Amino acid sequence: MKLSGDAGQIYRQVINAIHRNLRPEARLQLKPSSSSTEIGAVREKIESAIDIKIPKEAKPLEVRLHYCDDRVLFAGEDLNNFGLCRVEVGEPGIRIGSRFFELGKDIAASVLPEVFVKTIYENANWLEKLAEELQRAGRRSVIPEVLSEVKKVSPLLERAKLASSIEEIVAEEAMRLNRRVEEKIAGFEVTIKGEKVLELISGRIPEIEELENFLAEEIIKSERRIEELTGVRATIFSRSYPVEVNPNAVETIKRELEEDTIIELYVACRPVAEKISAMLPEINEEVKIAYELEFLQAVKEFCRGFVFPEFSDCISFTNGRYLFIKDCQPVSYAIGNCELAQGKIAILTGANSGGKTTLLELITQIQIMAQMGLPVNAEKACVDLVDEIFLFKRKRSLQSAGAFESAIKAFTKALLGEGKKLILIDEFEAITEPGAAVRIIAEFLKIAHERGHYVVIVSHLGKELSEMLPFARVDGIEARGLDDKFNLIVDRQPKFGKLGRSTPELILERLYRKARGREKEVLERIFASFRD
Repeated sequence: MKLSGDAGQIYRQVINAIHRNLRPEARLQLKPSSSSTEIGAVREKIESAIDIKIPKEAKPLEVRLHYCDDRVLFAGEDLNNFGLCRVEVGEPGIRIGSRFFELGKDIAASVLPEVFVKTIYENANWLEKLAEELQRAGRRSVIPEVLSEVKKVSPLLERAKLASSIEEIVAEEAMRLNRRVEEKIAGFEVTIKGEKVLELISGRIPEIEELENFLAEEIIKSERRIEELTGVRATIFSRSYPVEVNPNAVETIKRELEEDTIIELYVACRPVAEKISAMLPEINEEVKIAYELEFLQAVKEFCRGFVFPEFSDCISFTNGRYLFIKDCQPVSYAIGNCELAQGKIAILTGANSGGKTTLLELITQIQIMAQMGLPVNAEKACVDLVDEIFLFKRKRSLQSAGAFESAIKAFTKALLGEGKKLILIDEFEAITEPGAAVRIIAEFLKIAHERGHYVVIVSHLGKELSEMLPFARVDGIEARGLDDKFNLIVDRQPKFGKLGRSTPELILERLYRKARGREKEVLERIFASFRD
């Protein structure tokens, strides 16, 4: 379906409101369609979508291959046939040199299987939650199968992770060790008197020895903790306060961890990687499904309290509410062969600031949302599927010959072409002379009537146009009068088939009632001319 003129702006307002609280990846585009099949498919998705909690971390998984110079693959074939990386041929094998390029997925899973496995392992928490939510939504997921495979090598992965973080682990243990010693010292008192002086001279003070023994015991405890964690025994900490880390000992632990783990991890990860590498695209498809479900939840939240419209040969709604005005007055309206009113061509008249432009936008909102497959902002609604919505909104700053010419071209284009149209025009006469406007609007509406289009045009020329166009219905938004403070009382519900009372008369009445002296005399004569 085509959105012309200012209709695209209304669509963007709707879709942006749905997107407002969504992560960027879940801000899916949902375009209006003229196909009842496509609309029905969207409706079905919305109706069947359940509220689920998609993990915030959910994202497509990307396996980042890195430079590799420590792998040899053995095979019985001519190794140059791989053609995927620089190779050295001598012994029956491939040596990946200082780097490799564009490895195929199957070869990459053989060369660097732990990279594939780590990709899943490092994202296991949110993947597990995602799988639970997808299954709760009735969707099949390969994630449990993939996680089950990765779980087989999780102890080795933890050990490899330990090797890469051993410096941080040791540093944290040293900090805790020094803190324990400081707490011990803080509650320690030594009183020097009498025989204590002799003990000090001889280099023996029981309290100091106690503190030294405490320090030695705590150091041993800390080193045993790290030994239990890594399986490597080493003298890591200095034996004096403040305790310091021996970097050579840490490097030894790291090297032993890596040497013990790297081959075992490669061997264990290879069959796992070969199995799960083929499932990564499926996982990413499931992430996309999660984004769609999140988007559908946002749609349901935005459309809470709305109704799905019926398809008919008219456009109508009961108690429609403008989307972006809080506590607005509900309005009912119709064009076409409807219970509310008859006629495809309507001229909307009435008070300034009475809501005529807002009603045009409300009609546009409801029609666009209906053709997006969404519930609409009304208690009841019927729509006829159209091929184009054309909305012309009056631009007060463009009252010029250029604006007039552009408007004429736009209206002409809207009338031409194949398909059914919904044409909504706001005060065309504001950009030209009233006399010319009557003739131009009349001919446009005659052509629209001949071609079977739906048209609502806001105009202050309702009386003149109704005399020229017997097929056009004239509706009015009434300003009923003035309240005690001389503010306009407007009923924003249009009266079908009735010309709307103009605002100037009421404004004159307000000015007349407020005036004093000779000013009141002048205004009284002008006001009386409207009542003759």
